[in-house]
Amino acid sequence: MLKKLFLQLELAVLSLAISAGSAAAKWEGVDLAIIDKVAKENGRTPMPLVGGDYGDLLLLMFLVAGAGGGFIVGYYFRELFGKGGDKGQGDV
Repeated sequence: MLKKLFLQLELAVLSLAISAGSAAAKWEGVDLAIIDKVAKENGRTPMPLVGGDYGDLLLLMFLVAGAGGGFIVGYYFRELFGKGGDKGQGDV
């Protein structure tokens, strides 16, 4: 019974993910939908945000920087925040 319920739930989540994926393919990027539109409305030409990096490349740069920072903080977690864990508990 539990397996059947789990299978139905899994199929429902999978079908929602597939339908959301096909809808996402129709969306424009932020640079086309907002930045270019606002620039053209104000009589300016759209220009890259960071040294020629235009579109999703800027998002990738933020992703890599965040992952790198998270790795470094995770690696040095005990040195940054102390050992923790067994505070106040004696040896048994």
